[in-house]
Amino acid sequence: LNEIYLSNKFQLDDKPSKECENLLSELNVKKQVRNIAATNIVKKAWDNGVNIVIHGLIYDLETGLIKDLN
Repeated sequence: LNEIYLSNKFQLDDKPSKECENLLSELNVKKQVRNIAATNIVKKAWDNGVNIVIHGLIYDLETGLIKDLN
């Protein structure tokens, strides 16, 4: 998370603590989706025409809603 925080510091520092935590969590999920998409097994599957869809979802503990991060 430190890497994600440092690379998005400008975006995070102006926000209140809770909002910063939520945004940092969302940025982490998006980063992990990119990491999964960059794996050899996923790339090979896509190259072979396999329809793999990777979803980045986050659960909001306060609302109980799941948010799709596209």
